[in-house]
Amino acid sequence: MKILPNTARGGYDDSGDMGGHYHIYFSAYVNDNPKQSLNVELYFPDASIHAFTVVHPNPFKDKKKMKRWFIGDIKISDDPSWDGK
Repeated sequence: MKILPNTARGGYDDSGDMGGHYHIYFSAYVNDNPKQSLNVELYFPDASIHAFTVVHPNPFKDKKKMKRWFIGDIKISDDPSWDGK
């Protein structure tokens, strides 16, 4: 799989009164075919982000063991310029 340039991004949510989650999004070519692209979300639940966090978590400074992860909906398009929105 080839991840398309400038499409990888990440974020987190603190889930209010429960542990937060990390999300990683990216786009890639389907089977290395530049005429078909897909959008993917990797989801890491319960990533030890404190509820109502004021300081943004830094996964590079404070590393977490994210043993559980899921793949969200994978969206596929025949238009390589498609942004999935």
